[in-house]
Amino acid sequence: MAAELPNPCPAFDDKPNRFSASDSAMEINDRDYQLSLRDRQLRAFFEGALDAMLIMDDEGRYLDVNPAACDLLGLPKDLLLGRRMGEFIEGGICLVVPPPDSESPQPPPDSESPQPPQREYRLLRADGSDRIVECAATPHFLPHRHLAVLRDITPRKSLERSLQQANRDLQQLNQELEQRVEQRTAELSHANHQLQREIAERQIVQDALRCSEAKLNDVLDSTIAAISCARVYRDRTWRYEYISQGTEAVFGFTPQELMADPMLWIMQVLPEDQETVFS
Repeated sequence: MAAELPNPCPAFDDKPNRFSASDSAMEINDRDYQLSLRDRQLRAFFEGALDAMLIMDDEGRYLDVNPAACDLLGLPKDLLLGRRMGEFIEGGICLVVPPPDSESPQPPPDSESPQPPQREYRLLRADGSDRIVECAATPHFLPHRHLAVLRDITPRKSLERSLQQANRDLQQLNQELEQRVEQRTAELSHANHQLQREIAERQIVQDALRCSEAKLNDVLDSTIAAISCARVYRDRTWRYEYISQGTEAVFGFTPQELMADPMLWIMQVLPEDQETVFS
């Protein structure tokens, strides 16, 4: 027999609805099934999450934790329930979540939810070791229930510190290299300046020598005499280095001819005098 039930939303329809007892039971069972399915899905997500997930009450006590949270904190679930987050945070924090402000405007249902704030903490594990975690908190995701998600970022922070140290070392090396380059540049500049000065002084000396040599040659060439300078070797041969212009008047050969053949002047020596000349 059909039964008349009150309308759960009278504001949308003021006409009574008629339901059969079997229809009502099927709808209730379907709702229970959907709720149970959703609960199982949420539980599977909660238990299988790689990040540590912890549910707390208004006083910050743990009401539920997932396996990842147990691994992160180093304690089994039964020893974590009832404890507070501040017990595991370096320096301790007192976490008391105030009730939601009923007067603050609520976002429309179809708007995107704001991202929960993220903070970094140094977490003290049960075995005495520490880990650096990134915490994202979602207060009042259910009445008087608050969710904290902890992600272990210790390897990332360690890598960041290593990179920072490497950058500092690289900067120091660059500074040392720049200083060495500047020092070496200054040394090379000083050496180059000194070399240029020595070259200039040597050029002055060479110019003076050439001038003196030119004056001497002028004096020697103006003299009617055979004046020569030769380098004599151990095998009794020689090579002229200088022959005055007056040699032509004495021997009848120009200096160029004697330079080409050092034995030309020997033909001008009488045979009876050659032994005296070459002894």
